[in-house]
Amino acid sequence: MSAQVRLVSNDKKEFLVDVAIARMSDTIAGMLDIIPEDEIGKHPIPLNNFDAEVLERVLEWCEQHRHDPVDTKEEIHDGREIDLSVPEWDKQFLQNKSAEEIREYFHVENDYTEAEIKKIKEDQAWH
Repeated sequence: MSAQVRLVSNDKKEFLVDVAIARMSDTIAGMLDIIPEDEIGKHPIPLNNFDAEVLERVLEWCEQHRHDPVDTKEEIHDGREIDLSVPEWDKQFLQNKSAEEIREYFHVENDYTEAEIKKIKEDQAWH
């Protein structure tokens, strides 16, 4: 059995998760990195930026991508790498959803102004 860790959402719901899955989130991996290896799993890790609904979705995504290869990365301008492949599960998950629907689903605030949205639509219009 693989090592597990207890993650606690900001609304106090606990999730028991394999450490390998938890490490797929950069936020959670960073927290695990500061815990001594022999202490991981002994104490719950509070995730104050995630409510249970969002944390459950993040963990669902991580579980779906647990065995994905990581050889499709490209370096972007600041030296970081980004994965440009889109697995089939993600395609189905996002299919026929607008940007607004995706933001609503993940509780992400739209921080673009109407003018910025208009400009993006103009720049990305198919001619």
